Amino acid sequence: MYGYSLMSLSTLFAAAVFANRGLERWIRRALIANGCLIPFLALQMYYPPLIWGGSLWAITFPAATWLLAVRFSRLPP
Repeated sequence: MYGYSLMSLSTLFAAAVFANRGLERWIRRALIANGCLIPFLALQMYYPPLIWGGSLWAITFPAATWLLAVRFSRLPP
């Protein structure tokens, strides 16, 4: 759980890199949404019902990575 928490924290910091327009706006939102799950991920070992909030990670993380893949595939070679 510690690793997933740190991964969500890193997505929160990475959100600052992207502009707030176009596709990058959606990337930024997905990264922030994933980063906001840190309390659920970090504390669910101490309070197990938080796993329900942490399960949103299964939506936010794939969405963020898919949007990043689309963005980077559009870069010129």
